[in-house]
Amino acid sequence: MRGTSKFPYRGTIDADGHALEPPDLWEKYIDPPFRDRAIRLRPGKEGLEVLEIGGRPSKFMPPGGLTFAGAMSKPIAEQIPSPERI
Repeated sequence: MRGTSKFPYRGTIDADGHALEPPDLWEKYIDPPFRDRAIRLRPGKEGLEVLEIGGRPSKFMPPGGLTFAGAMSKPIAEQIPSPERI
């Protein structure tokens, strides 16, 4: 792979595994007084999920953006959204 190299220190572990929580985690487990502002995933235009924070779409996560993070362990061809997989 172009642009990769061995880490220079022995025993180093890459802990940036991009583990994702279940999509309904915050709605289920946040205290009831805060539930209306919980982080949510909603279906958006073109079938892509939209991350909502406080009832508004995230300014920093585009629609469908979490799809890529959740697909990181899959072959590259499966990481690219297509109408058949949405």
